[in-house]
Amino acid sequence: MENSLQFTVYRKIMRRQYFTIAELVAVVAIILIVSGLVVGQIGRVPAFASLERSVSEVERLFSYASYLAVTRGKTVAIVYSPGKREFRLAEAVTEEKTEDTARKYLNDQYGTMRINPGIDFEMENVDEQTANDTEFLCFPDGSTSGPPMKFTLKKHTMKIRISPLTGTVIREEAPGE
Repeated sequence: MENSLQFTVYRKIMRRQYFTIAELVAVVAIILIVSGLVVGQIGRVPAFASLERSVSEVERLFSYASYLAVTRGKTVAIVYSPGKREFRLAEAVTEEKTEDTARKYLNDQYGTMRINPGIDFEMENVDEQTANDTEFLCFPDGSTSGPPMKFTLKKHTMKIRISPLTGTVIREEAPGE
């Protein structure tokens, strides 16, 4: 009798070594659901990273222009050219512009930044189609002036505005439209 009880317990233990088909299907279903969630997010990450990089580059350019204005004691202009979709540093023109007044661009390795062609860029109160170059001014006291900017890539939107109180550059994430 003791032998048959041991055999029955042994048989039950040995039978339980394998997974049932229901258990396998449940595990595969969970793996597919989790992988679907992860793959769905992968396409959004590169777009956001590209947008983040472009906005950071513009912020860096504004910071560098402010640094130049403070250290030189002169107003520095950041000029946006809509046709080229690029920002460039230049000396601010203080006197009235005339035909023979040429803008002196500051030609150094940090003074130019192009906007990625895939990014939609617009400035408030400025029509990019008809506008000439738009200026942002960095003053020797560390403040900056210019219109707000909006960068959009796919469903991601970021805004850069200049604080009217302090003149510093402020980044804002905006909900996609």
